[in-house]
Parts: sequence; C-alpha cells; structure tokens
Amino acid sequence: MIRSFARDVAVAAFVTFVVVAIVSLAPPPAANRLDGEAHDFAHVLVFGVLGLFVARTLRRLPGAASDRTRVVVYTMTLGLAFGVLTELAQQYLGGRLSRGDVARDVLGTAIGVCLAFALERGTPSRLRAPLWGVAALGLFASAMPLAGTALDYRARAALFPVLLDPGAARGLAFVPDGQGVTGVVPLPAALAGAGPAPPAVHARIDEGPWPGVTLAEPMPDWRGFRRFVVELANPGDRPLPLSVRVNDRVHDNRYEDRFNAYVELPPRSRRRIAYPIADIEAAPRGRRMNLAEIEKIVVFHAGPAPGRDFYLLKLELER
Repeated sequence: MIRSFARDVAVAAFVTFVVVAIVSLAPPPAANRLDGEAHDFAHVLVFGVLGLFVARTLRRLPGAASDRTRVVVYTMTLGLAFGVLTELAQQYLGGRLSRGDVARDVLGTAIGVCLAFALERGTPSRLRAPLWGVAALGLFASAMPLAGTALDYRARAALFPVLLDPGAARGLAFVPDGQGVTGVVPLPAALAGAGPAPPAVHARIDEGPWPGVTLAEPMPDWRGFRRFVVELANPGDRPLPLSVRVNDRVHDNRYEDRFNAYVELPPRSRRRIAYPIADIEAAPRGRRMNLAEIEKIVVFHAGPAPGRDFYLLKLELER
C-alpha cells in the first residue's frame, strides 16, 4: 500500500512538472488563428491531465484529507495557482499574461477532477454518468473555437483564388470586427445595375485613424497569379479617395516595406481595379515581397470622413 501510494505521488509530481514545463516553456502561438486556437485548447488538455493525476493521488491520502470535497478544493486551488504562475512565467519567456488562459487552465483542472472521480471504483454508479457527461461537455465546449476556426480555414481554401466574397459561407471569417465594418448588405440598387444586387461589405469611415476593411490571413500563396483585383463601390455624391495595402509575414510595419496603392472612386460608382502581382512583389524597398506568405490586405481611408462610406464587393486573384 505504501509503495503504491509513493508511486502515485511520484507520478502526480512528474505530471505536474511536465504540465508546468509545457505551458510555461511552449512558444507563444504564431500570428495565425489556427495556432492560437490550438494553443488555447492545449491549455485545457494539459491541465486536465494535471487535475486527473492530482485528484487521484489526493484520494489515496489517509484520513480526512482524502474527502471528496477537500480533494476538489485542493486540486482546483492547485490548478488555479499553477495557471497564474505559468502565465507570469511566460512574460519572461516571450509570452504575455492571459486571463483567458488561466480560465482555460481552471476548466481543464475541473475536467480532470471529474474524470478522476468517474474512474474511481468507489464512485456510485448513479454519479458516474453525470461525471462523464460534465467532463465530455467541458472538452466539447473548449474544442468548439478550434473546430470553428478549422472550418473557417476550410472555407477560405474552397474560395481560392477568391480571397474575400461577402456572399459566401464564412465569407467574413477573417475580417476583424470594428474599423467601421457594419456587416454584409445588398449593394444599393443605384450601384448594382441590372439583375439582383450582389452582397457587399459595408464600411463606414466616420471615425478611427485608418477606417476601412481588413482581411487578415488571406490565402497566403500568390505565386503563379498575374493580377490582384479589388472591386469597390462609392455610394456618395463626391469622389472618395481610398488606399489599398498588401503585406507579407515579415513586414516591419514601415510604409516602405509593403505594397501601397491609391485609388479615387468617382461619385456613385462601382469600380473593379486590378494590380499586377509583379508590382506587389517589387513594392517593399530593398527587398522583394514573399508571395508565398502574404499576411494582410487592407482597404482604408486615411483618417475619418464623417458621413462617408464605401462597399467592398470582392478581393480575388487572376492568372
């Protein structure tokens, strides 16, 4: 019995060490959403393992210390403490403090506790099913953002070489909220011409330093294409100046280190503008843009223009 208990303590200590090392020393998620969501889900999984082994070990302690209520309190407290400590440690290892990560750590610990009790022989059968259900529900809920992101990437790949289509399913999955984007609406009849009005992203440019539409993480490989096409519409009765920006992954945030184009839309007009890919590749000063790793497209107005707006109908590549 003593030997078995010592083994359980050793295993729990080793698992705790591994969990702390994984969460503390793992590199921060890369810029893309999929890596970020996978990183978040990993917090739940590794702390689930921690909660499972710690709770099972505490249950083998002699006396009142192994009471289920105490085991839950001790294990959850330990999970919270390690979650906070690992987040603090990441600040010194290139990461940043995240309350969301701490919440996921606590959720993972709770899932592990539920699994520990569900696997215990002495647990009444009437409690096993609810414990398994709670653990499964927790894992399902924590996996949903990752699953949704995976579907977004699948939809993005299916659209290619169209980069943004407001009418497609998950068409705005990589368009961040804010910056004046109000959603997808039918293009006004005066701009649509004959036939049904196509869907468009409506962007108000009333406020903010660079109001407009951002497409984060377009399909990154533009090699083999000849033109990048932007379709825009200006519903106003005055010309509307806009800028188009394209940058790759190694962009250093300098104006000179990306592709920049200026376009002025005539009043009450709809325009389709094509930019040669060769010009985009040659745009950064002192280097060539990496066409295999395009990271961002922005269509914006230089400063707020109260009462003005525009429509973005499509972004696409042409061979």
